[in-house]
Parts: sequence; structure tokens; C-alpha cells
Amino acid sequence: MGLLLDQIKEHCQPGIFRLFNNSNNSCLIFYAKNISKKLINIVTTRSDLTDYKFEVLEYSNCDLIDLKIKTQYWKDKYSNLGCLVSNPLPKFKRRVIIDLLDHFNKPDGKELLCYVKIVSRGSKDLILGIYNSYGDAQEFINKYYKEGIKEILYAENELTNEYYRLFNDIK
Repeated sequence: MGLLLDQIKEHCQPGIFRLFNNSNNSCLIFYAKNISKKLINIVTTRSDLTDYKFEVLEYSNCDLIDLKIKTQYWKDKYSNLGCLVSNPLPKFKRRVIIDLLDHFNKPDGKELLCYVKIVSRGSKDLILGIYNSYGDAQEFINKYYKEGIKEILYAENELTNEYYRLFNDIK
């Protein structure tokens, strides 16, 4: 535990980390806007981590939703490698969907567009791409999200770029 506490002060940045125990092949994977603060909170509230070691999986300055998604990627990766990932499952599954909505620049209801977005109960939808046709939207999903959400990838087409220019949303 002493070594773990010594390492804490070196990681005052956002990212994803794991606590792992090689003797029983188990780990816990977390995300944090400040790894040091999160680690201090975990170490001071849990006494069952004395045999665990600390490892940063990645540093990342992305949005909180991106960190959550990347954390799930790491949990899936270690689980597939045979590691017992002991974190609780996420409360709400994120998924990529296509939604028909009014044109963002012509909200009169006469022109609908296909919005590709990540949705999760309790979270703000994250728009990934905007298309004129359902087929183009489905092609984007098949190309980048066929195997689930591993990272956030945005469409680079004109409609999507125009949307983000108009609304100054983070992309």
C-alpha cells in the first residue's frame, strides 16, 4: 500500500487506470478527471486492496463521456484476456442509434435528417454524424461502430461539420 500511495502524487491528470492483483488475476478499472484524487479516495475507503498494484492505462484530456466509453473498452479488453474485472457493470448501456429529426438549420419540420448519435439513459445524447439518407447513416455505423463503442469517431461530412460550426459543440 505504501508504494501505491507514493505513486499517487505523480498522476494529477485525467485518464484511465487499473488496480490489479497478479496472484488471483483480478483487477479494477477506473476513469477520473484527476487520477490522483480518485486513487486517494479508493485507497482510503477500501481496505481490501493491500495486494493490488497500480497502472495507468492511458492519459486523456477528453470529455467525461469519452472517458466512460474508453473505460468500458479497457474493462472488455482485460476481461477478454481472462482477467477477473471486479468493477460493477455500468448502470446504463450506451448504444449508437439513428434518429430522424428536423434539419438543424431549417426547423420547420419539412426536411428531416438522419442523426447518428450515442444515447444512454441519464446522459446527454452525443451526435456523431448527420446524413441526408438512412443508408448513409447506417454505412457510417457499420464502418466505425459495428463492434460497439471503443472510441468516439465523428463523421467528416459537410452536414456534420456545418452542425458543429453552427452550434460550437465540442467535436
